Amino acid sequence: MRRSLEIFLGGPSSARELRRLLGEAYLESGQPVSDEQEDEFNRLLVDAAAGRIYLFRYKGEPAGFATVFFRQSVREGGRVAHFEDLFLRSQLRRLGLGQRMVRAVIQDLEAFGIVSVWSFTRRDAHVERLFELEHFERHPLNAFKRSRTLEDEE
Repeated sequence: MRRSLEIFLGGPSSARELRRLLGEAYLESGQPVSDEQEDEFNRLLVDAAAGRIYLFRYKGEPAGFATVFFRQSVREGGRVAHFEDLFLRSQLRRLGLGQRMVRAVIQDLEAFGIVSVWSFTRRDAHVERLFELEHFERHPLNAFKRSRTLEDEE
């Protein structure tokens, strides 16, 4: 019997399926995938030092994906992972699959030697609860972002 939720490490062989899910995720948020975003997504498919993409299938069908990128941390004494995207198709939400996806990714990352896993999420009670259920703690860190501008390139 096929397990209902399966996790696969993304790579060139699953690229088409993952790109389709990426497009679906971004369109749901109201924006298409830019060329730069697709380039970075493709990089994660082949560069294990940069991070990982996970493909999830539910009952044999594409269900969602997660992207995780890595960085080295002196403060934490090793390699740290950051969830960037966690997407589950809308018709499969509220079935407990999101929590199982997060748990599967964490187990893989811990086996890979990651010392801690971070997630910066939008303020959404369901998303916050999902990570809290997997023992993520709120951190007092303030997040700041500065995007490259045209002035930077001059």
